[in-house]
Amino acid sequence: MKRKLILFAGVSAATAVMAVPATAGAAPTLTMPGGTPIPTGTAVTMTLGTGFTHPVKLGTAVGDATCVNIMINAQVTANSPGHVHISGTSGSTSSGCTLKGVAATVSEINLISDDSTTSGSGTFELSLKLEVPGGITCRFTNAGEPGAFTYTVGSSTATISPTEMFSAACGETELSGETRLETPNGETIIRE
Repeated sequence: MKRKLILFAGVSAATAVMAVPATAGAAPTLTMPGGTPIPTGTAVTMTLGTGFTHPVKLGTAVGDATCVNIMINAQVTANSPGHVHISGTSGSTSSGCTLKGVAATVSEINLISDDSTTSGSGTFELSLKLEVPGGITCRFTNAGEPGAFTYTVGSSTATISPTEMFSAACGETELSGETRLETPNGETIIRE
C-alpha cells in the first residue's frame, strides 16, 4: 500500500517582500536578497515543514508519523549561471516527531543532490531514516530516481512534485510539499 510523505512550509511575508524579480528563462543561480551570488562552498540550511501549523507527515506501514520540521545542513557545491547544485548530510536534524502519540526519530538525513540547470525547476535525491516505536526502522530514499521541484524565480521556497521514496522494511511512500533555503544564521537565500 502506497503511503504519503507530505512536507509543508510556511512562507513568511518577509520572504515575499525580500524576493527580487528576475528575468524569466534566465540561467539558475542562488543569491542573497540584494542579488549577490552565493559563493560555492557556502553552508545552507534547507528546511522542510517550516511553520508549526503544517508538520512533516511520513506515511509508514504502521501509521503516519509527523515531525514539526526537518532541517538539512548542506553546502552549495556549484553556483554558476546555468548550474546550481546543493548537497549535504552533516548535522541535519528533525524535531517534534511522533507516531500515534509516541516519540519517533528521523535521522541520517542525506540531501544527495538538489540540482538545477533550468531557472524555475530542478531535481533532487534524498534519503532519511525513520525509527518508530516497536523497533521498526524505515530507511526511505529516492536515490537513482530523482524527484522534481519547481520554484518561482526570486523566491526562497521550492515546491516538490509528488515523488516516490522506497523502504525495504516499510514499503513505499510519496514525498511532496515545500522547502525553504537560508544561511545557517537565518538569512534568506533566493533561487533565481
